[in-house]
Amino acid sequence: MIVRCFALLLAALLAGCSGTKVEYEEVEVGYRGAARQDPFLAANRLLKENGYTTNTSRRLRDCLTQTGTLITPLQSFNNHGETDDVVAWTKRGGHLVLILAGGESWRDDWTRFDLKTLWEFFKKREVAEQSRLLKALEIKSVSEREQKDTAVKVGKRRMSCSLTGRITFEHLPTRPDGNAGEKDEPSFISYRLGGGRVTLLAHAHPWRNRYIGDSDHAEMFSAVIGMGRADIVWFLNGVRISFWTMLWERAWLAIIALALLLVVWLARYLRRLGPVGLLKSASARDFSDHLLLTGAFLWRHRQADALVAPVRNAIHTAARRRGWSVMDDEFFAHIAATSGLKAERARAILASGSPHEPHAFRFLMQDLRKMLDALGG
Repeated sequence: MIVRCFALLLAALLAGCSGTKVEYEEVEVGYRGAARQDPFLAANRLLKENGYTTNTSRRLRDCLTQTGTLITPLQSFNNHGETDDVVAWTKRGGHLVLILAGGESWRDDWTRFDLKTLWEFFKKREVAEQSRLLKALEIKSVSEREQKDTAVKVGKRRMSCSLTGRITFEHLPTRPDGNAGEKDEPSFISYRLGGGRVTLLAHAHPWRNRYIGDSDHAEMFSAVIGMGRADIVWFLNGVRISFWTMLWERAWLAIIALALLLVVWLARYLRRLGPVGLLKSASARDFSDHLLLTGAFLWRHRQADALVAPVRNAIHTAARRRGWSVMDDEFFAHIAATSGLKAERARAILASGSPHEPHAFRFLMQDLRKMLDALGG
């Protein structure tokens, strides 16, 4: 009965759908996979097609092993101060292509958020965090400004690109080999630094996967890379380094010294090395040896009272057994008569503390032993 009712209901629904018009709408959802994770994947493949050797890394030290071209967003310098290394590498002949904003791998070019809002939010964070590198390159500030069909000059080549942002310098580099935008506040500039070259792009917009095929963006990118001396190109996108890796890179000499010190300390204070062996019968000690070791231990730790107390207690016990008290004159008279100690000496021995000087301690123990023998202990 239930199956029959369900079949009738389904038939009624299908009958009501007859004549319904279906419309399809195409919606762009953006890149997925490798292109979503790497915003410069298309630029990387373009270089490979042109015969360049490309590498992608998250460790700046890997990129500075040889002279070539290093393409990196400014955000790669968040975690540790590598400014001195990258500037020195550039002056030795490297080509530093630095993207000041918009090069983050998390950024989605199809996002519905306002680009200007995102820019203002991250600009306040990033300019403060990478201020050391910006100062080394004499960059005063980076601001957002959209431009359309900007004339770009790279060497003797002229192109038309859509650029975003502008760069303000403390001292504008003289005779740049490439520039775009206003003369005093360019959106793109390339100039010599020592024996190498620095290329600055205010915003990564023209070189990201979605836009590199527009206008002359791909041509501009190829021309910029062609200004480098070597055919090897490194892509550094978001440096990630653990605390222990950074510690080893920066303080390996101190770590080795501490490790050696630890080995020496263990060798000094760990008396036993290896498993515990069976005790040989020939090495067994007499009870008197144990007493001697115990007494030496107590004396070394300044516990003389623990050594004297048992003998004094034995004297008290022997005196009570004879019906005396250690405060009775008859007791001290007996001690003087049998041991040869004067009564005043015996009274002082029982009332005084334990000395910590070896000779005084030895004499005290000898006198106590005489008193105990006099009582028959």
